[in-house]
Amino acid sequence: MLVIREAQMQALSAAMRARFADVAEQWAWQNFAHQCESIGRAEVRDRVDTMMQRAQDYGLGSSADHLAYLEFMFVLGPRFDVDQDPPWPGEILRSSRIPADRKMELLAKRHRAEQLERQP
Repeated sequence: MLVIREAQMQALSAAMRARFADVAEQWAWQNFAHQCESIGRAEVRDRVDTMMQRAQDYGLGSSADHLAYLEFMFVLGPRFDVDQDPPWPGEILRSSRIPADRKMELLAKRHRAEQLERQP
């Protein structure tokens, strides 16, 4: 029988997080190349690290939700969830009444609705 100790699980978890951070950074460069070039590699990695911590704090579990959160960091700004302009992203993310697995979907829908309202 295979026994995995707690220290081994932590090391595996850290390795998986590091790998996902690399994937997320590559994703940012592929999808927001101009912005990434403008802010530089260190700032891109800082945004990825921030995304991983904040997404965890908000209970986001899937890699798709993490990448959607990172996308909002580029589209609305790196502090979109704590800035009060507009206030709705933070309100949605901090809400305990909204299931974590629906938060990014609701953010995307609200963002699309806001964009449509601004069109002439």
